[in-house]
Amino acid sequence: MWTRFLQWVRLQVDIHWHRYHLLDLRHQGEYVGGWCDRSHVIFLAAFRALKDFVEEEMTDDGSPVGEGGVVSWDEEPWAHAKSEILDLYRWWVRGRREEWAALDASYEATVAAAGESFDLVPCEDGTDRSRVVFNDDPRWKAYHEALEALEKKDGLQFDRLMAVRNHLWT
Repeated sequence: MWTRFLQWVRLQVDIHWHRYHLLDLRHQGEYVGGWCDRSHVIFLAAFRALKDFVEEEMTDDGSPVGEGGVVSWDEEPWAHAKSEILDLYRWWVRGRREEWAALDASYEATVAAAGESFDLVPCEDGTDRSRVVFNDDPRWKAYHEALEALEKKDGLQFDRLMAVRNHLWT
């Protein structure tokens, strides 16, 4: 009984210095705190775990940190997993940011050229309700197609990460 109590006290006190079981989901300005849809939390948490693994448990050449690990990264299936892990890591820390920055720039250019993507128009029934009228400019169609393509790529990269998740240990 005392053991459980002491363990509880340690976890309550120690949590402020050693956050072993917490993931910081903030990532490159994409999420800085506050409400976030749960579907996006899962995505951010998975890639944050990957980022932590690569930065804390692998060296620059992709080898595990420390001597005499139980994993031989040069033999299959570990060699393929190592390649996937490092490729996904590079995409997460650089490639994805560049892709979404280009889409953000496209959004700003489309707003400047074609106006907002939708407008709120008062209903004619005399109430204070509004209806949404979408801008049918072809530039908005191209933007939404690019947005869907990036969201689809995010999903495919998440699937790739799930395929190698059992290799995230050294």
